[in-house]
Amino acid sequence: MHTLNTSACSFPLEAFLLKHLNQLLAQYPNASSVTVNYRDPDYSVETGGFHPVEIRINQGRLDYITDFSFYGSGHYAELGKEIDFDFEQRIFEHMGQAFSLEAGRELFVIWQGNFISYLKMELFDITLSVEP
Repeated sequence: MHTLNTSACSFPLEAFLLKHLNQLLAQYPNASSVTVNYRDPDYSVETGGFHPVEIRINQGRLDYITDFSFYGSGHYAELGKEIDFDFEQRIFEHMGQAFSLEAGRELFVIWQGNFISYLKMELFDITLSVEP
């Protein structure tokens, strides 16, 4: 897998995000799938911060993008899905409610713009999980 196949993606990816993901994929040309995790090291239930994000690319296709946030407070807070764009299953989830993927189009545009801004500000620690 050398580059992301955007023809299978339901929503258009901005050039910056596409280039970023392709640069990551280029590091693992023989991988069948790559999961990219973005973490703000300062994000916590007490102080907030930038939500963790996970992007999975399987066989060169964008599988899903998930944005996580804390639910609850104090010691009972748990990190859970807030926004999930599941391109493989064609489902959009927001705060536990499932919709057709198309229902998430406008939110995806907003989310993507914000996420790109955060990438440009280099706010995230980025880790990759690779499957051969």
